[in-house]
Amino acid sequence: MKPNPRATRRAAGFTLIELLVVIGIMSVIALLGGPKFYRLIQHWKLMSAAQQTQMLLRLARLEAIKTTGTTVVLIDTTSRTVTAFDDLNANLRYDAGEPQVAVYTLDKNLTLGTASGFTPDPRGAPYPPLAVFNSSGAVSAVGAFRIANSRGDQLEARVMSTNGGIVKLRKLQGATYIEPGEGGQQWTWN
Repeated sequence: MKPNPRATRRAAGFTLIELLVVIGIMSVIALLGGPKFYRLIQHWKLMSAAQQTQMLLRLARLEAIKTTGTTVVLIDTTSRTVTAFDDLNANLRYDAGEPQVAVYTLDKNLTLGTASGFTPDPRGAPYPPLAVFNSSGAVSAVGAFRIANSRGDQLEARVMSTNGGIVKLRKLQGATYIEPGEGGQQWTWN
């Protein structure tokens, strides 16, 4: 007995109708989940940038202790970078020949905000303040570097004490910056 050619062909693949139904279902799922996924990616990029800045501040402190010199961390809003360097001539500027400890470039969708606290840049306004670590690992003044995304979420990498070099991440909640879980509050995202 010969097999039915129509039955064999039917079992071999999908019909056009079945394929269109699956594509339609996947499109609906993508439309519903796409915006949430995009927001999630924005949060990840913001967290990553803040954590990179936090690690750069810690690395600068360790470099100052290791080299028994001065290490400076500065932000450049024009080039969208955070740079740590050994300040060999102690002029608080990044000069040719001074070794870079690390550089972090911000994602194009993030904004490098102003720094609060820290040591004023000797060039004056509009240059943001600098985090200056000395050979004992102490910072000359406490402060924070702030980063924001297009949705209005803001994080800061804050040096908490002048002699301890403790660096924490905090998020702007309402009108104040808080650490995760501080005062029983969890971070909320826009």
